[in-house]
Amino acid sequence: NDDVLRIHSRVGSMDGRAGIYDDGGALAAGAGETYRWEIFPSVKTGYYEMINAIRRAHDVNFAIPGGFAFISPREPFTSMTDEQLGEWLDAKNANYVGISITVPKYKGRPTHGTAFLEVDHTAKKEFADRIRRVRPGTKVLVYFHTFIDVTDDAPEEFAESRTLSPGGEQQVYNESRDYLRMFFPTEENAYGEAMEEFVRIIVEDIGADGVYWDEMSQSRFTYHYGDPWDGRSATVNQETMQIERRKSSVSLISQPFRLTLARSILDRAIMIGIAL
Repeated sequence: NDDVLRIHSRVGSMDGRAGIYDDGGALAAGAGETYRWEIFPSVKTGYYEMINAIRRAHDVNFAIPGGFAFISPREPFTSMTDEQLGEWLDAKNANYVGISITVPKYKGRPTHGTAFLEVDHTAKKEFADRIRRVRPGTKVLVYFHTFIDVTDDAPEEFAESRTLSPGGEQQVYNESRDYLRMFFPTEENAYGEAMEEFVRIIVEDIGADGVYWDEMSQSRFTYHYGDPWDGRSATVNQETMQIERRKSSVSLISQPFRLTLARSILDRAIMIGIAL
């Protein structure tokens, strides 16, 4: 399975030979797996010879119509005249802009996760309308992240969705800001429902043209040490080749939810997704 191998794989070279291996793979009882290999030989040297061959094979070459820039309804932008704001957008060739989640804040924190559901978004809506008035054709997106929550009640409210360390503690994105707690959305858990509401607010209440989805595939931590199990990942003793404990790829357990939500966004708006 390509998704699993991309997460598990280790690559390297020795004595002029390249190698790839999976040292964290596991299969549930009765499960099976099939690998299909694609080989891209080239008559020329150069990294992009291979990259471009892969792009052509997967039909993922496309033009990006204009530049992108982050912006937010705060200084220096709020003090700019319409002419100055238009000049700034023109200088960036900003056919797409992403409004951050720092205005307004939740208890001094950026509104990651369910904090976004608790603040007023009037400033974002008015700023998005102003951008489109000043520079018609510019598409306004709002920042979105599915794996961080900063609300005080989240660890209890979404206990089953916490990303856990090997020792069972909840992971945090940055130790110096321990309110940046890590969670994972699924189609079954309540945190996933909250992330759907996050997107609804962006598209319907704010009226943005789309969603800027940051760290779309996973965030800081690759693995979660708790339920649910992804059915494919484990810590394996490299000497005995025995499974020491199960673990779950955050990307794999959240993948069905993320695919469904991404398709829902694309059915009604623009999406820019940045994978980690």
